[in-house]
Amino acid sequence: MNVKYIEIDGIDFCGKTTQVELAYQFMRHNLGLKVWKTQQPTKFSLASQQIDEILSTSKNPREHAKELTDLFIADRISSLRQTGLYLADGVSVVCSRGRLSTYAYQTAQGIEFDYIRGLHDNLLEPNLTIILDLPVNAALARKAAAKRTRVDVFEKDKKFLAQVKTNYDNLRKMLNDDTIITINGHRSIELIRRDIQAKLEKLFGH
Repeated sequence: MNVKYIEIDGIDFCGKTTQVELAYQFMRHNLGLKVWKTQQPTKFSLASQQIDEILSTSKNPREHAKELTDLFIADRISSLRQTGLYLADGVSVVCSRGRLSTYAYQTAQGIEFDYIRGLHDNLLEPNLTIILDLPVNAALARKAAAKRTRVDVFEKDKKFLAQVKTNYDNLRKMLNDDTIITINGHRSIELIRRDIQAKLEKLFGH
């Protein structure tokens, strides 16, 4: 079966949600695939609810680092268990955020890279991970324009986000993983969509 697991990742406000939806529609309607779309954190696990509470109430982005790391992994295990069932049933999966988010954000919080890598041992890995690369200033401008009433602690600190951005920039090399690709996210939705669709066509052999 030609089924794949794809993650779309990047800093806050890089456009993940929009591009996951567009990828989902393209895979269904243009490539003729069975597809399930999801996100991490999942919103349905106890761990995800605890994550949401911490991120919405904390004042310092470096607080609760170990607790958040363990919660993200617990939620990911739950998510990947469901993803594995879909893949086994012939359904491809496209996910907003995944393992790279934990590497990028939790190492910025002070967690050791090798500790995080150890937590991912034996977990399902994506066939393709797309990082939407966006400068921090552009992300903060999008945040201001969105005028959201709820902003989590990671989105409030420019210095912290800059470290997260640097971490994303280095992850392909640090993980020695050629399935990680970076796409310029500082462009129109349409141009980003076209680039992602080209990568999906190649991945599925179209």
